[in-house]
Amino acid sequence: MKITKRQLKKIIKEEYSALKRQGLITEYGIGDEFDGMRNPSARAQDRKIPGSIARVDWIKFHHDPYYDTNPPEWLNNPKEELDAFLDLIISAELKNVLDGLGMPELYRPAMDEIDYEGIFHGGKTIMKILEDVFPYSDGSFLYRALEKWAAEHTSSGKVHSDEIRYTQPQR
Repeated sequence: MKITKRQLKKIIKEEYSALKRQGLITEYGIGDEFDGMRNPSARAQDRKIPGSIARVDWIKFHHDPYYDTNPPEWLNNPKEELDAFLDLIISAELKNVLDGLGMPELYRPAMDEIDYEGIFHGGKTIMKILEDVFPYSDGSFLYRALEKWAAEHTSSGKVHSDEIRYTQPQR
């Protein structure tokens, strides 16, 4: 079966429109940072990065000039993206990230869960943040990512279900 160039263009246009309506294609290009000015109801940070599993372009909250000219290393790798996001929120950038996400009230509860010994309170606040940013990901996938992060970055290597216990130094 032969098709003309015109028919091919029409098929591509129809398929592209169908994928865009289903949310499988999002456009991201020059000028996205000004969408908030053009349409105040659509905030620029609510735009998704192609290849990302997040609902927001969270890299904009990072304030790292490297990402102004280079794409993130984790694109199209959900596990790496979660690890990078956890590195970001469990850092000095937490307040900036939560302000950017419109969740500044979660700053103190999240800080209360983070300690060099581990993640405490079951990481409930951190999980709430993860579920908001990655709503299309399974909760158990997100929790396993948090457990993996804790194992690699804390002294106990665990997500604890209880409170932080401060122990007196031995004499």
